[in-house]
Amino acid sequence: MFALRRKIGLVIIDIIFLNAAVLLSFLVEYEGSIPSEIKNNLFIICTLFTVTGIPIYYVYQLYNSLWKYASINELIMIVSACVTAALAAYIFCSIILFSMPLSAYMLYCFFSIVFAGTIRLNYRLLRRFRIIMYKNGANSYKRVMIIGAGEAGAMVIKELKNHPEMCLKPVAVIDDDKAKHKSLILGIPVYGGR
Repeated sequence: MFALRRKIGLVIIDIIFLNAAVLLSFLVEYEGSIPSEIKNNLFIICTLFTVTGIPIYYVYQLYNSLWKYASINELIMIVSACVTAALAAYIFCSIILFSMPLSAYMLYCFFSIVFAGTIRLNYRLLRRFRIIMYKNGANSYKRVMIIGAGEAGAMVIKELKNHPEMCLKPVAVIDDDKAKHKSLILGIPVYGGR
């Protein structure tokens, strides 16, 4: 039930921000004075952009990702979905209504990427901020040394950094591979073995 409400909430927020992206793109394109032809058809234009955008976001699975684990792959999904939505809006508006400047669609694409990315990556940013605040407030951290600077060591460091409630702070990595000595793994220095 919570997942459904979250998806519906995201759709509603996307509808608002897709329309905001349309309005902003026209305001920037026409330097604040939108032509009457566009003003008179603004509701239809916004409806077309929304009707094309939301299903495309759905196809690109922007409503299914767990955004607390967002990474570069999710950012690529957002950009791809917004570019596809802008292209679809361009095609539909050209067929159904009238031709508008290509730069207006490019601006729409830019604003929709910013809005969709901000909405979805905001959770991760807030989570990262909470982790930083927690780290700054906690003096009871236990300093830990990680053995091994390979994939497993990196995974342990990442988990410790993402879960400050464990009160464990990685301060050094020990590895017997001399090629890794005096380097950093996720910001933690690597030292020699024994």
